[in-house]
Amino acid sequence: MVLDTLNGRTGAFMDRVGTVVFLRPAGGGVEWDVDGRWLERVPPFATQPGGAVRDADAVRSAGDAGR
Repeated sequence: MVLDTLNGRTGAFMDRVGTVVFLRPAGGGVEWDVDGRWLERVPPFATQPGGAVRDADAVRSAGDAGR
């Protein structure tokens, strides 16, 4: 999964042509393209099934809830 910082969306890498990268939403849907310079890697624990990026503090506090 990668974060498209230009559009604020996460997506799965599909292809690259030159500097243009094609992404698809994690749950499926229409591909979009963005220049590769706008992409950042997203750690696997930071995404929900719908592809939304969770706040790092929420991930940490959820892990501490059972303690």
